[in-house]
Amino acid sequence: MLTRSTASVLAPALLTLPTLALLLALAFPGRSPLKVARVALARLAKERGLRLLVAGMAAVIGANLLLTAMDSRFTAVVGRDFAADLHRLEGDVVAGLQRALGHPLLTALFSWIYVLVYPLLVVASLLVYAARGDGERLRALGAAYFANYVLIQPFYLFFPVTEPAYVAHSGVVNGIETILPGFMDGYRLTSGLDNCFPSLHTSLSLSVALVAASSPYRAWRLLAGGLAAATAISTVYLGIHWMADLIAGVVFGWACWWIGEALHGLRSAAREARAEGHPARLLSRR
Repeated sequence: MLTRSTASVLAPALLTLPTLALLLALAFPGRSPLKVARVALARLAKERGLRLLVAGMAAVIGANLLLTAMDSRFTAVVGRDFAADLHRLEGDVVAGLQRALGHPLLTALFSWIYVLVYPLLVVASLLVYAARGDGERLRALGAAYFANYVLIQPFYLFFPVTEPAYVAHSGVVNGIETILPGFMDGYRLTSGLDNCFPSLHTSLSLSVALVAASSPYRAWRLLAGGLAAATAISTVYLGIHWMADLIAGVVFGWACWWIGEALHGLRSAAREARAEGHPARLLSRR
């Protein structure tokens, strides 16, 4: 017989493929999500540069798991947690939001967005651009993705901030645990309890939305933007992040998108210069 914690992990797993199919269906109205995924995967497998991009993104996830496992060793060097400082700074904003908007259906919706939609938004981005043959945006997305982890991970290691729901007298509850009891125990393998500032959910989803904003794909632009906003709200509503984490996540998300666009522009310039046989053109590009 399934325990409640096992069921809490199994439920999101069973919803993973349907959620990805829903995202692709919304991104490609009137087209089969299965066909879109098949075309995208074939292209990702065929082109060496794209294979390396996907492998690099997977390696980042592996590095994140390793650093999360070692997190306590790094934070021990710091010797303190900064959650109380953020609580004093912003007061009971998070608790007040939960009291004002709290409802089981809304909690279930935001839990789905936080647990499943957020990571699948990145996966869907890869598939959307691959299916469209848009290698430029795939590379821009990859650069922004790497920038997010490189810039934010040091904060998790050396600026520990405990999640609001686990800070004494915060008045905040972890909304996911009310829907999926025991789920957060497994989730801790990917994100430590004090990996709070800034919000990577907010930052990375915003970077994805900003890359999409410059695309000609209207359905995808609207979907990515809407889901980025919903993801940011979910981080605070569910009691996983402080409002300061969300605000910092917005700043980092924009910065990482900008870095991705800048690096992507440099690579594009280099390719054009090599193709035309004029490497020196790089120096004159504005």
